[in-house]
Amino acid sequence: MEELRSDDELVEAHRGDGDPAAFETLVLRHREAALRVVLATLGPEDRADAEDVVQQAFLRAHDRIGSFRGTASFRTWLHRIARNLALDHGRVQRRRRRLLERETERVPGDAEVALPDERTSGVRQALLEVPEPQRTALRLHYWLGLSVAEIAESFGVREGTAKSWLHRGRARLLHVMTRRGKTS
Repeated sequence: MEELRSDDELVEAHRGDGDPAAFETLVLRHREAALRVVLATLGPEDRADAEDVVQQAFLRAHDRIGSFRGTASFRTWLHRIARNLALDHGRVQRRRRRLLERETERVPGDAEVALPDERTSGVRQALLEVPEPQRTALRLHYWLGLSVAEIAESFGVREGTAKSWLHRGRARLLHVMTRRGKTS
């Protein structure tokens, strides 16, 4: 009878005993409200993205349930997580759109044609040889402008780990580009 238990009781059951049914009940209880918060932040046209953000919010809440102090309700805490993730997602989407706009040029007839230059194309190809998560860290940092702290947060790792991924990724990318004769 999980539905009859309070959120605080469910949090304690999950945190203390590792009761997966308790957290599942919290998800079922708060999913729709969290989705409304995310849709309000992103806009109703981004429903598919909103579903992903809500899933990320519950994963983050699950992973960080030990840090939940209970000074606010679980619902409020979850909504704060969901809203922050939605804001982050919106920033990334805006950066991505700006980058695409820079790479796109208008031609007569209002058609849009992407014009990747040889260097950009070479970097993109070389990046395919950089292992994950280094490749994603490089893309987040150089293409989307995320800081080391933001990369660390998005992966749920320490800043030192994100720095290491960037360092190793740059070294691997340089190696691949040099091997291909594409550095200048």
